[in-house]
Amino acid sequence: MFVTLFVCLMVVAVAASASAGDLLVQTTLGPVNGHLNGAGIREWKGIRYAKAPSGALRWEYPQSPAPSSSTYEANYDAPGCPQHCNLPPGNCPAYGQSEDCLFLTVMAPTKPSVDPAGYPVFFWIHGGAYEQGLGNCALYNGTYFAMNDVVTVVINYRLGALGYMAASNMQGNYGIMDQRLAMQWTKDNIAGFGGNPGKVTIGGQSAGGMSVGIHLVAPKSKGLFQQSIIESYPYGIPFHDRTTASANANSMMEYLGCAKNDVACMRAKTVDEVLDGQDNSVKLNARNLFINFLPFAPLIDPNGEVPEQPLFAMAKGNLMQTPTLTGTVKDEGQLFVWELFTKPLNRVSYYATIDGLFGSHAGAIKDLYPFNLVNPKEEDGRNVLNMLGTDLLFLCPLRNVTRGYHAALGNSAIPTYGYHFEHKMSFDCWGANYTFCLDSVCHGSELPFVFNVFSDGVITYNPTTAEKDLSTDMYKAWSNFIQNGNPNTGLAVPVAFPLYETVSDTLLVLNEPGMKTVSGFRDQYCDLFDQIGFFW
Repeated sequence: MFVTLFVCLMVVAVAASASAGDLLVQTTLGPVNGHLNGAGIREWKGIRYAKAPSGALRWEYPQSPAPSSSTYEANYDAPGCPQHCNLPPGNCPAYGQSEDCLFLTVMAPTKPSVDPAGYPVFFWIHGGAYEQGLGNCALYNGTYFAMNDVVTVVINYRLGALGYMAASNMQGNYGIMDQRLAMQWTKDNIAGFGGNPGKVTIGGQSAGGMSVGIHLVAPKSKGLFQQSIIESYPYGIPFHDRTTASANANSMMEYLGCAKNDVACMRAKTVDEVLDGQDNSVKLNARNLFINFLPFAPLIDPNGEVPEQPLFAMAKGNLMQTPTLTGTVKDEGQLFVWELFTKPLNRVSYYATIDGLFGSHAGAIKDLYPFNLVNPKEEDGRNVLNMLGTDLLFLCPLRNVTRGYHAALGNSAIPTYGYHFEHKMSFDCWGANYTFCLDSVCHGSELPFVFNVFSDGVITYNPTTAEKDLSTDMYKAWSNFIQNGNPNTGLAVPVAFPLYETVSDTLLVLNEPGMKTVSGFRDQYCDLFDQIGFFW
């Protein structure tokens, strides 16, 4: 018995020693020490990748910190970047907020990779309309990806006016440059964490998906990743140009008592003052209604970091040739419509809204989206506006982009796999601000299933057996794609994701039960928007 106990203790000691050795990693900025989480996955929380962008560095491109010889204990719950957060539970900063927020977290398998090059890497960019959210929240826990031999990196990046305000004398795109610096850090250092720097998939949802699109068309992001996952990119919402960005910046400066283009004056303002100005200073842009969704967001500048709207650049084939997994959810428009229209829309108000938005094209829109499209006894026009918004902002421009680059590139077009998520959750993870999502497949509904995370960090939800199966199927498919550039290769999936072909526009409907492929999905609606355009 004593011999057996001694052997067991020796095995534990050796295992602990090996794990501890694997947790200390030399990086270009100095040694970092991690820990094992409750699932036995290696984790390094709160690694700094940039200096605090405050004081003289506010509204400057991010700067790498000086290397240190001291070991950094990477067990830091980093604060979120400054924001007024109204996201569902578990998606807002739980550890405070600070301008000193440019940190990232790495999660990796414990055992060494059988591939000498290392494990594939999933670099995740969170969403939140470029104003809210953070990387190190409960939803983006990479434990299950690590269990499927994927290293994950999640990041914080500057948000709102602090990340994107751009008067005529400012560069803008500071949050995008944060992302790029974090991507460069990953390329330079991820091998020490067991990752393969030559096999990085960047992914994101909503504003994170928009960011992925930006990096696909931004020349200086080339070489920092090899694959992309784009979830729920609202291609129908344009990014700013110099005119609209400057107008919003000048409105904010005026609101806070600074002269036009006076960046020094703005740097003297407190974070609370900046957030107040961000929320209350911007004037409605009546010429481009959809740009009002993102008052402070990335800037398109032919001479800058992002030379062209991704919607147009990608449709012409002007994008990096990386395998892509991309898709939408059933009720993308619900969240946007219910936030704009807090009360039901009767028939007269619904048609007046269509007239005001689409002008001379309103008749064609009304024909395809009549007031009673969803229900013959319809009493609230917001329900059909949800369908319209989903098509116009998300699904149809995605089809337009994908068709476009396949037509432009022919046989050399990048391998693309498309999905449409239609599962309505059985549990309430939305919170008090989003009760309108309880009976819908709202924007972001796929995320708990992708990451197999059913907790907001405080409350644990109880998915059904079918929902657990759906989550297993999805994170396996995502893991396959990250590892092989194909969601069907590797771990078993119940229904194959179709490789995109323009002739059929086939995609996979994700649901449980009911997973299936469909072709020509909502063609008549998307054909109309291809004719009249997407920016309104």
